[in-house]
Amino acid sequence: MINGPYYGENEAFLKKKPHIGQILVERKVITPKQLQEALDHQKSHGGLLLGQIFIHLGFVSEEELAIAMTSLYHLPYLPLHHYEIDGWAVDLIPQEMAKENLIIPIERMGNSLTVVIADPSNTQALEKIRQITHCEILLLVSTASDIRTMIDLYYNSQAGRHERRNEPRFNRQLPLIVADETQVVKSHTRDISATGISCLLTKPFRQSAKVDIFLSMPSEPHPNLIKSRGTVVWIRPIPVAPEIGWNYQTGICMSDLSEENRSKIRQFLEIAA
Repeated sequence: MINGPYYGENEAFLKKKPHIGQILVERKVITPKQLQEALDHQKSHGGLLLGQIFIHLGFVSEEELAIAMTSLYHLPYLPLHHYEIDGWAVDLIPQEMAKENLIIPIERMGNSLTVVIADPSNTQALEKIRQITHCEILLLVSTASDIRTMIDLYYNSQAGRHERRNEPRFNRQLPLIVADETQVVKSHTRDISATGISCLLTKPFRQSAKVDIFLSMPSEPHPNLIKSRGTVVWIRPIPVAPEIGWNYQTGICMSDLSEENRSKIRQFLEIAA
């Protein structure tokens, strides 16, 4: 049983697992004869990943393969077609590597990089990504077509980079409270601009919800409390340890921030930059 979704913690586990073909045969998705045909195809075509061979030969659908992968490796499944990806995270992995290995980074939090992959048995690619990014790799599974679509969007389309905004954004951790009529959540900013923030919350807020923001800005002799009404513009669930559940990367637009407080944030960021 996998202890957590981090590749670095489970590298040996991933390498020792039975291959996906055995699982598909056990589930009666494919026959032993089809498995042998796929293995022969793999040997004669330079060691392609077995899961993609099953799809190429028409033995399984992408969804069937992804579901089997999640069961085999005890990793969460993430449909990507309605998911907003962190454009800054995408820049960490070269496009050719992403296309060749059917993998895309979707979020970076500190030293942790969340990536979505079609075949978690591709440990060679995962190790290479860990080496070039110097991050611990958090794994999720999706279909190959979803990953290809996102690669085309986020590598080739400037419109796909939702993180590109007019206001400069800075990675600053400032004490923060986010609240609505039902809950109050304490956190810290992940990054901040004069128009919005992103933060990691232990409880989710509904997308498009109106929230109150209380931001503590460092100043002398006492911290300066910035208050604003804001709108939750995006949410990304992030799996953590099984006994903990999920955290929620959240982006909030500070739509009702006064011009005075907006100027204070800009001044702070200029000094801190």
